[in-house]
Amino acid sequence: VPYKKVELAVQTFRGTGKKLVVIGDGPERAKLEQQAAENIRFLGWADSQTLRQYYSSCRALIFPGEEDFGITPVEAQACGKPVIAYRRGGAMETVLGFDAKNEGRCSGVFFDRQTPEALQAAIEQLEKLNWDANFIRRHSQKFSRERFEQEIRQFIHQKVQDYFG
Repeated sequence: VPYKKVELAVQTFRGTGKKLVVIGDGPERAKLEQQAAENIRFLGWADSQTLRQYYSSCRALIFPGEEDFGITPVEAQACGKPVIAYRRGGAMETVLGFDAKNEGRCSGVFFDRQTPEALQAAIEQLEKLNWDANFIRRHSQKFSRERFEQEIRQFIHQKVQDYFG
């Protein structure tokens, strides 16, 4: 769908020779496939096992759109992979961006304008950095189901204690 800005990724990768795999399906797919070059592959819908395989073998996840939360960056980070994300929305909460002082202690690179030039600059920056897959994986655990369940139980328990004494 347009708000995911897959077209930006296709435009950026077209003609670079770098491999881009687009996973998912939607009303924009046919148009995007027509715009794509040979280095861009459209996989379509994928089950969770296939997604995990692609996350595990990719260099990084490209996340060019703005979403309230966006589970995709968290899933990629759970596989130890860095994220290249537009600096807006949920990515600001789920991705620890590189800031020139935290190499090895970050989980991605941000870009500020949704243009091929800005995305390309972020890709180039990511390729120059050393990434710690274990750090990235640990960072993703902040968004785990187990942590959520534990903290919501603690919150409810505390509120019950506060109310009833």
